[in-house]
Amino acid sequence: MGTAWGYPSAELELKSSWRLLAQLPDEALAQVPLFVSGQRVEGSSNSSLLIQGEAMVRRHDVVVQADELTVNPTDETVNARGRVLINRNGDRFTGEELHINTAKHSGLFLKAQFSLLANDARGDAERVTFVDRYNTVIEKARYSTCPRPPGDRWLPAWMLRSDRLALDNEEEVGTARGTVVEFQGVPILAAPWLEFPLSNKRKSGLLPPTFNIDNLSGVEVTVPWYWNIAPQQDATFYPTVMSQRGVDLGAEYRYQNRQSGGEVRAAYMPDDRLRAGDDRWGLSYQHTHNLPLLGQAQARWNINRVSDDNYWRDFTRSHTSLTSRLLSNEAALSWSKNAWQFSGLVNQWQTLQDATQPIESPFNRMPSLALRYDQSALTWGGLVGGNVAGYSEWTRFERNRSALYPTAEALNGERSVAVIRLGHDVETPGWFVKPRVQWHATQYRLDADAKTITKGIPTGSVDTGWVFERDSQWGETATVLTLEPRAYLTWTPFKAQTNPIYDSALKEFNMASIFSDNTWGGHDFLSDTRALTLGLGSRYLRASDGAELLRLGVAQRLTLADCVGQAGCPQTQSQPLSDVLLEATARWDERWSGELSAQVDQETRETRRSVATARYSPSPYRTVSAAYRYLNPKTINAANPKSEHLDMGWQWPMSDWWGAQSQNEAPDTALGAGRWYSVGKVNYSLTEGTVVDLLAGFEYDAGCWVGRFVTERIKRGAEQTNVRYMFQLEFVGFSRLGISPLKSLRESIPRYQYLREQVNPPSRFQNYD
Repeated sequence: MGTAWGYPSAELELKSSWRLLAQLPDEALAQVPLFVSGQRVEGSSNSSLLIQGEAMVRRHDVVVQADELTVNPTDETVNARGRVLINRNGDRFTGEELHINTAKHSGLFLKAQFSLLANDARGDAERVTFVDRYNTVIEKARYSTCPRPPGDRWLPAWMLRSDRLALDNEEEVGTARGTVVEFQGVPILAAPWLEFPLSNKRKSGLLPPTFNIDNLSGVEVTVPWYWNIAPQQDATFYPTVMSQRGVDLGAEYRYQNRQSGGEVRAAYMPDDRLRAGDDRWGLSYQHTHNLPLLGQAQARWNINRVSDDNYWRDFTRSHTSLTSRLLSNEAALSWSKNAWQFSGLVNQWQTLQDATQPIESPFNRMPSLALRYDQSALTWGGLVGGNVAGYSEWTRFERNRSALYPTAEALNGERSVAVIRLGHDVETPGWFVKPRVQWHATQYRLDADAKTITKGIPTGSVDTGWVFERDSQWGETATVLTLEPRAYLTWTPFKAQTNPIYDSALKEFNMASIFSDNTWGGHDFLSDTRALTLGLGSRYLRASDGAELLRLGVAQRLTLADCVGQAGCPQTQSQPLSDVLLEATARWDERWSGELSAQVDQETRETRRSVATARYSPSPYRTVSAAYRYLNPKTINAANPKSEHLDMGWQWPMSDWWGAQSQNEAPDTALGAGRWYSVGKVNYSLTEGTVVDLLAGFEYDAGCWVGRFVTERIKRGAEQTNVRYMFQLEFVGFSRLGISPLKSLRESIPRYQYLREQVNPPSRFQNYD
């Protein structure tokens, strides 16, 4: 056997061991030895030991320290006196006298103080009984997560007083009996029985009630109940009393296993007093199921239904989240293997109409079948990079007649699509060329007159570009500066298209669509685009890791032949140039970022559309973002109005405005620590001079408790606005009372951070003695 570096070359065999586990299994725990130490040890290991002066007994996750310890090694009982401290798996108890059996983890502690690892709680009690390894009973207890200063006097900001407090560290739940919760010395809640979590582990039971004040529904009170059915299933029930409407019964059920998963959300309100006693309901059901017997196959469905057209405006914050006016209901089956993909879809829309603001219902697909083939990296003529793609689809389109659209059924029919595309990609580090040819064929068969419409349209395109680089500097940072010209030539001949438009629409004019061969999306309409698009881009890349610091771009389309009276082709040979597109993106450090895009009219030099965003996030819990959106279409009408909006979102400590604080962290739990935060997001219409949507308020972080007061205003239609006021009092590590604005804050404010979110669970080694 040879050697390398002086060691045998045989492979090292690794074996699993329980010795470094934070918690040992019961069979391993029985084999753990008992260690003792102290300045003076008297006695025999066969009888009893008297340990004095810095006395300590340790048995894996149990450590006992005291001035004096009496230990019986036979049954591992320990009696401790004088400045006693016991550490049980990170939970610390201190006092003057302790009796415990370290093998059975059972014992008694009189007049003890304690601190718990899982949620950083602390308190004191007349009597502490260690029942077993996981369970502890605390009698005449005071309990809080607020800091405890040295000394006997302790008046925390919030406190739970309980006749009997049971802590179950296996289920990670606490149960209190004869309980009073105090805040700033004032009782705010009394209960004969109360259960609360010791960690974020799921646990069945009542959740803290929530309260809401709404200008339409009145006072709302919700008492949620959570049911932890199984590790892969749970349910939450949301019975809500609305003072102006009645009782809304909401529920949510979630499930997940190896092959499937889904979520069901439903709500039912009998006899809505604001809607003439009508019954109101909503249902949302999403499910995904993998089908391994069929290979890479999957079935899914998404069901969304409500009782009436006004549901979206009356229940803007429903637990079913059915707040859109277009509700999709679909079932789909998909399969793929290598270059082949198949999909089948049935889709039906529920359209919630408003007589003052009607919307057109999309066509239902009853059904739609599609087959796709896509193969790349082929070798043609000795050159790698060839690709071929094919797509075929058959769809039955239907739309029901309504009072607002009495002729909706006139265009019901079938559509068949066949597309084949051939291309060859040649790419090098400095340039690329991508030629493409395509044939797009469609056939329509309408129900109204059994009419058949057939068309076939070819398209050719060449996409080419270059990348030039040179070393540069960005301040003191070594960078690479690029210059990237690009040209895109596309040619689609004119073809009269008299077919119905089922699922197609004009694409937004942007950097992606200007380098494409069709100004429309979907299969119903192909624009006869015969144009050359020229673009120029430049980037600053950090040399050390390639991170993009700055990107600039400009592009414009040159029309080579007139579009023949078709929408989506505004340029002609007499006016061959399109509007100019500009873009810029900057991320010059971790704190600052910004983006700008603009569409400038070629003739008038007016800005037709622009979006500018910026974000500043210098440290945790400090973020400000702003967005400016401007739309000035060439043809302004009711369907295409001019608009100008400003969005701002923020989370920022108010103490920065009048005093210095730590720039990196939320306030710690030191006595007297606290900080006010301003939070919010506002959407303001500069065109109308009014606030469209508003979310604004304050948070106060006192370390062991957090207070939040937030106002939310949502505009629902031209004449309806919903306003609600949310106040929440959170006792960190214990419970939350009031109306939770956290979901709204997270969804509305970019990079909003929850002030007291526990990222990593604590370890017993943090409090190891």
